Amino acid sequence: MHTNNISLGISLPKLGIFSLNHYLVFTDNSADTYRSYINKIDGAPAGSSLTTYKNVDRLWSANLNITYQIYIRSIKSSLTFKPSFNFDETPSLRENQLIRRRRYSPGVDLSLSSNFSRTVKFTLGSATHYNYSKNSAGDTDKYLQESLTANTTIDNIFKHLVFNASYNGIFYRSFGDRSQYMG
Repeated sequence: MHTNNISLGISLPKLGIFSLNHYLVFTDNSADTYRSYINKIDGAPAGSSLTTYKNVDRLWSANLNITYQIYIRSIKSSLTFKPSFNFDETPSLRENQLIRRRRYSPGVDLSLSSNFSRTVKFTLGSATHYNYSKNSAGDTDKYLQESLTANTTIDNIFKHLVFNASYNGIFYRSFGDRSQYMG
């Protein structure tokens, strides 16, 4: 017995809102220059910060997932195979310059879930995703992300107790030169 599932999701929010922090630093020479500006923000002293907001458009993402699940009778468990592809475009601001980042992320998830008992359940999983990002400032980033999971649950111990143990490990491996900023 097996099941198949294909899903496609697209998210198209109209605006992304970013906060901009302005730090006010004054010396004796600059005090006269900024005096009128300071009066507009209720006399904020040197070292203060002012937060303003700016709307930025074109924040969106798309993903494609295909799930194939098969029951393995010999071990009374189900095996799930799920290849995926994710894309997103994220705007951000770096030194008041609009930067657009595009990220491409193909990956595959694999999990084995037990079905041999009503009280004892376990799941083992692995997910591998390659991520490639490039932004409009020319910065690139390439890395491999590996996630390993294990979960065990024992229900109805003395009719009222449940035991649950989980492990989740995430590992990254960078390829090439990594940018300091991936705005």
